[in-house]
Amino acid sequence: MASIARKNLLEDIPRFLVAQAGIMFAVSLVTIQTGILKGFTRSTVQLIENSPADIWVASQEMLHLELTKPLLLEYALLAKQVEGVDRAEPLMRGIAQWNVPGAELTPVKVFGFDPEGQLFLPGKVNPSSLPAIKEPYTAIVDASNLDSLHVLGVGDRAEIGSLPVRLVGLTKETQSIVSSPFVFTSLKTANSYINAGVTSKLNCKLLPEDDIKCVTVYEQEETSETSEISPPKPLNLTDQIVYVLIRAKPGRIYRHSRGG
Repeated sequence: MASIARKNLLEDIPRFLVAQAGIMFAVSLVTIQTGILKGFTRSTVQLIENSPADIWVASQEMLHLELTKPLLLEYALLAKQVEGVDRAEPLMRGIAQWNVPGAELTPVKVFGFDPEGQLFLPGKVNPSSLPAIKEPYTAIVDASNLDSLHVLGVGDRAEIGSLPVRLVGLTKETQSIVSSPFVFTSLKTANSYINAGVTSKLNCKLLPEDDIKCVTVYEQEETSETSEISPPKPLNLTDQIVYVLIRAKPGRIYRHSRGG
């Protein structure tokens, strides 16, 4: 065996070089694929990794971060009443269309959070940008998405659906490589963007044994091209969110939890 190996290494140089090239290609391919996998995995959980929340409460039918059934805003208020909960904040998410005149429409994911909250951080963002999104129809986007959103930077304007949007800040390390561009704004503004042209009402009926069943019904509004832009409507308990972010009180550890 040693003689065969010696012959392959020293006497048949072309064959040796071909074998070495094949090995190098295989190693390089595995390294590249591993890097892509790690980058994909890391990018899809960046929002969770950036959050100091101890628990993310979601629907039992959640499949992954961007695919889950909605919850009601009321759940965030109920979570605050649970023993051991120090703080609970709602997180809203929805799909919308980003439009810049003269450019192609871009689908975006709109995230709504409390700018004065503590449990959701939209990546590496200038702290002065967070109070700015309390102003209606303002937003923060990831700097890596400027080209795809057809804007240059802070101060630029566009539309989300039929509503205006003004960039007031840029962030980094938030964007998933497999998702539409993320747009971060306040809860009220996000609710307006996600439900632009839609009204909701609560229908309740009395069931046997004095039980009450309530269903939120969404209807399309009739809009006029000449209508003025109204400020975002106040939130109500039936508005839809996707997660409740929870921070436990010091010394409290939740070993078992169930989704809502």
